[in-house]
Amino acid sequence: MDTHDEIIRAIAIVSSIKDNLPSDPYLELRWVDEYHRALAKVEKTMTVDLTEFRVEQSSIGPIVVSGNYGTGQVNYSDDSFCDRAILLQKSDALLNYLNLLLQPPPAENRRIGFDQSK
Repeated sequence: MDTHDEIIRAIAIVSSIKDNLPSDPYLELRWVDEYHRALAKVEKTMTVDLTEFRVEQSSIGPIVVSGNYGTGQVNYSDDSFCDRAILLQKSDALLNYLNLLLQPPPAENRRIGFDQSK
């Protein structure tokens, strides 16, 4: 497969992930893992570093599941989660980047109309 095709496939996969995210404010890590797999495929195909589009490890962690106002005790989930807004932001940024790559370069000195000098 060529690079152009791989980019189009990555756009399709990332768009599908984004469009099918649950509406919950915190997402299971499987969504981040699938997004990162698509990102890794683009990195390998294009031989570029796309680190800035990854969800940082600091954005992943347990969430508060219960608490006691009287004692101040807070209980956290056993599993880690990612804030939905962060994954949406990262996927939007990647999709914008990939779509810009697919646009043809601007024509140099492109003129509109007739050339009367001839």
